Amino acid sequence: MALNPPVLSNSLPAPVNGEYMVLSRSDIDAEITLDNGNKYKGKGDLYLTTARLVFVNRKGGNMQSFDVPLALMSHEKFKQPIFGANYINGKVEPLYGLIPCPAEFKFWFMSGGTGTFLPLFYSTVDQIRKRRSQGHSGPDPRFIQCVAAGQLRNVAYVDPNDPSTIFVQQPQQAGPGSQQGVNYYFPGAPNAQPPAQVYPVQPPPQYPPNYQQGQYQQAPQYQQPPQFQQPQYQQAPQYQQAPQYQQIPQNQASQFQPPPQSQPPQYQQPQYPPQQYQQIPPPASYPQNQPQQGPYPQQPYQQPPPSNYQPPPPGQFYPPPPPSK
Repeated sequence: MALNPPVLSNSLPAPVNGEYMVLSRSDIDAEITLDNGNKYKGKGDLYLTTARLVFVNRKGGNMQSFDVPLALMSHEKFKQPIFGANYINGKVEPLYGLIPCPAEFKFWFMSGGTGTFLPLFYSTVDQIRKRRSQGHSGPDPRFIQCVAAGQLRNVAYVDPNDPSTIFVQQPQQAGPGSQQGVNYYFPGAPNAQPPAQVYPVQPPPQYPPNYQQGQYQQAPQYQQPPQFQQPQYQQAPQYQQAPQYQQIPQNQASQFQPPPQSQPPQYQQPQYPPQQYQQIPPPASYPQNQPQQGPYPQQPYQQPPPSNYQPPPPGQFYPPPPPSK
């Protein structure tokens, strides 16, 4: 990490050799805490390059700018608190003794989302770490060439809720405060030229390949497609006509007698011999003199009245009621 790195007159961070701007984000609150207890705060813009994170303070604070080299950064995390703005924090080692001790940084995104910033940030950090494990420095050369050519917007995901600005054209690098001719990430004197560049990939040529002084290659001649040949189909097999039957002459037709038709046998009902039923006598306990009941109900049997029976006087069929009290 470096405190107050050079800034151009247009408030952009001064790039070093082989460094290109990826995107910028405004409305950022920053806080830097050194291990010795010193703190630096500010509110301004955050820039992501192919080599570092650069914060440029635009409002009151005790610093002008500071940068976080991606190669010296560790323990970076993106946090989304329930109350407050989203922020990213991490730790960074000193850059060539420009700060006395390691520090911890925090960047708060005070407006908008981070759908564009976070994928590009983590992708750049991952490329630097993978190539460092292979003995190289910087991100993938193909990524650097895409950024330098201004084609990053065609391949990167752009979140409509993220106000980050992707650089489609690199800013003018020459001017007061420029670090051209100085490689910011090699030790030595401030104006010393390092033996080799950190990022050996050069920016793409101004003209596309195969273009020299207004001469274009002749376009390839258009070749007509092969003519379509209609397939030849085999003819369907011809069906043979059914055989014709010979008619019988009329003089022979009268002599023709159809074969006799056999009639089915008639059904004959079998004859069974008559059976004689024997009458079984009733049992001994069956009453013999019980009157037989006919199809109509019979009158109930009335026994003669006893000898001492006296008929009631006329008009009295029920006993008189008791006298009233």
